Amino acid sequence: NLMLAYINTMTMKEDLPENLWFYGDGAYLTCKGSDALEDLKALVEKGVNVSTCGTCLNFYELEERLEVGEVTTMSDFVDLFASSEKVVTPA
Repeated sequence: NLMLAYINTMTMKEDLPENLWFYGDGAYLTCKGSDALEDLKALVEKGVNVSTCGTCLNFYELEERLEVGEVTTMSDFVDLFASSEKVVTPA
């Protein structure tokens, strides 16, 4: 999976993003059973903020399965997106 490889590669870098925000079916990556959890937890330990869209967690019925990071709102995402110097999104 390309996204899993991308997240894993980030753990080996020194220049890390300040924030990772997961939305849509990307919310599964921050939840119990995800193959990305170990790497995401390592990134949190290195100071990266991991956030997941609360609306997305609700839609996919994942609220009780969140394992890493915090739950955010769409308003938080809009603010974060607008204030970021660089934004990388999956194609």
